[in-house]
Formats: sequence, C-alpha cells, structure tokens
Amino acid sequence: MLGGAPPAAPDAAKASGPPVPSQHSPLPKIDPEPSVRLGAEAMTVAVREIPKPGGNTPDTVSGG
Repeated sequence: MLGGAPPAAPDAAKASGPPVPSQHSPLPKIDPEPSVRLGAEAMTVAVREIPKPGGNTPDTVSGG
C-alpha cells in the first residue's frame, strides 16, 4: 500500500475494523516519521536527477 498509514491500519480494516481514511481525508491516519523520511529521500533523488546548465548532471559534476 502506498501512503502514510501505519501497516497495521489496512490489516485491521480487512479484519472488520475501521476503514483506513484516504490521504485527503480530514481525519488521515498517517505515521509521520516514515512518511516524512521517505518524502525527503524521494525529493533528494528527484533533485539530483535534474540536469545542470550545460548538460552536466550532479554525478558528472562531482566526478561520480
């Protein structure tokens, strides 16, 4: 499952527990620490993939 819900939330919902709110719900069930960590890692990878002016990429500029 993609999203920020704790892994136990979908399992509980499958076992006739409360449904997992959607990401845009006013009552989201998000586990902040792993969600923020993954978001920061994803943004870092995305920014490093942006080509530099003149055709250089972060990897070629740093010699990697």
